[in-house]
Amino acid sequence: MEEKKIVRRDKKDITDNREKQKKILLGIGIALFAVLYVFLLTIDTDKGDAVEEGTQSQEISQGEAPAAEEQPDKNALEAKPVDGGTINLSVSRFSSVNPLENREKSLDSILRLVYDSLFEYDSNYNLQNELASGYSYSEDASELSINLNPEAKWHDGSRVTGFDVEYTINAIKKIPQSPYGTLVANIESVSPRSGGVTLKLKNPNSLEIYNMIFPVVSSKSENNTSTVFNDGKFGVIGNGMYKVIEYKQGKKFVLQRSSGYYGPKPYIEKIEVSIFDSKEIRQNMFIASNIDMIDSDYYQLSKYQYDIFKIKSYESRKFEMIIFNSARAPFDQKANRIEIAKLLDLEKISQDAYRDTLNLNLMPVNTKSELNLATGNIYAVKKDEAAKESSLRLKEKIVILTDKDDPMKHRLAYIIKNKIETSGISPEVEVRAVAKSELAGIVSAKNFNILVAEYNVPVDKNVTRLMNTYSAVFGYDPKDINALMTEVKATTSKEALKSKYQKIQEEIIKNLPYIGVGYKNDYVVINNRLSGELEPTDYEIYNGIEKIYISH
Repeated sequence: MEEKKIVRRDKKDITDNREKQKKILLGIGIALFAVLYVFLLTIDTDKGDAVEEGTQSQEISQGEAPAAEEQPDKNALEAKPVDGGTINLSVSRFSSVNPLENREKSLDSILRLVYDSLFEYDSNYNLQNELASGYSYSEDASELSINLNPEAKWHDGSRVTGFDVEYTINAIKKIPQSPYGTLVANIESVSPRSGGVTLKLKNPNSLEIYNMIFPVVSSKSENNTSTVFNDGKFGVIGNGMYKVIEYKQGKKFVLQRSSGYYGPKPYIEKIEVSIFDSKEIRQNMFIASNIDMIDSDYYQLSKYQYDIFKIKSYESRKFEMIIFNSARAPFDQKANRIEIAKLLDLEKISQDAYRDTLNLNLMPVNTKSELNLATGNIYAVKKDEAAKESSLRLKEKIVILTDKDDPMKHRLAYIIKNKIETSGISPEVEVRAVAKSELAGIVSAKNFNILVAEYNVPVDKNVTRLMNTYSAVFGYDPKDINALMTEVKATTSKEALKSKYQKIQEEIIKNLPYIGVGYKNDYVVINNRLSGELEPTDYEIYNGIEKIYISH
């Protein structure tokens, strides 16, 4: 809004010549009438243009419907995606530009813009085609065939082939420190073919497809030492929506959108990526508006509560849970575990302990995944029937173990303590909050009854992995669910797989070795100069960047 200036005059400048004033006012009035008349004619013309322009679909930044009153269509024009421009991102210092051996997460997020995978996860953690156009299994699920998108090309113009996929998988296997090693561990051999590749599996597994999210690199990469983005050992030929056009080692690199990209074309023309020594420096540079986006967890958000930033939440892979030590009394008895489950209103726990930064979930499968088939906690009671007392009476002290450096887990531990005490289950409950470095030793010694813990869920959607990880420690025998998982892995029908997979999840809930609380949210903070809807995931925080554009 234009600022209106108020000019004050001294009394001595005002004359008593009223006739002169009347003439002046009359002249001003006539002039104002003429200006107003022309203005109204202009508004009427603009109104017709605005109605015609308004027939197009526009994005409203606050998500509100356009006002009914007549206004210039300025906001709608500003919301219309604008092609071109440069945005600024950052990474913490890294040791290698090779995406197959890099372990710096901030760099991996950038490299995901340069290299596509066979498949990717959408914002609900469901699998989507990327370089692949589809897949199929052999009847016994011992072979996985993947077809490639015929339009997918490398940045040098050559086509992405099954030989590139073969090269990538073999390269990962040769790199001991590769973060993708577990994703290809079950692949015995790779057979490139026309338009795709066939993977022979060591063990039949219809869930293997969920592992196919590693970046695919060109079979020319090893000998390509002339590219601009090169650390002397690995030269980049990408296949993603952006290609590297400049690299100043240790300082920055520049990405430019690839004109030959087979997927959706991004609005942003260039991305300048600065390299800093630490995330703390990256955060300070973001606050100074030298960077346009940065990843954050809940505890860092307070740094960014300014009008110039907007925050996008996404579900992480951090699964919060309450685990029982079923290797010793009293929770070696399922009935006793059920009594604890009955006390807990998980929805209220989410509010009180996690400040609504948690997506309630019983299973270590992301909340909106098509494979999250748990039907509900069959032991939980309705909120208005929440148990205040229990028939269970224990003589021994209950020890609740948790991480002292995580305030949310700490609060949850004390909520459980209060529930157990007020229900009469045990008169003595101790919360033992220790440093994360001490947790493993205490857990191994089994010197606790309940553990408030976090589990970083693997990629492969295997819900039995959690049970097998903790079975030796907690005395829970997962043989029944392992047998069911063997059936799942041998099932190639999607509907049959879901049916068996649901049975596994219900079996876990029935035996109650743990109480699933849910997934924590993480965040991407975005400079308000950018518009469009980002769809981040834990694997790819810049997912949906093709929809981002610079506001004007």
